[in-house]
Amino acid sequence: MAPLLPPPMCWRDSLTPVLAAGTLNLGMAILAEATLSFQSVNLLGDWLRDALNPKLG
Repeated sequence: MAPLLPPPMCWRDSLTPVLAAGTLNLGMAILAEATLSFQSVNLLGDWLRDALNPKLG
């Protein structure tokens, strides 16, 4: 019967793309979160300005 896990030499070669993909995904998640946070702050600020000063809206 064949072994279920590849030999350790293959692990090292396959680990590099996995780490690279994980790093890129983490960076994209941070950028997405920052973008959503920035947009919600702008929307909240617009809502507050319209609510507190209805003459401008």
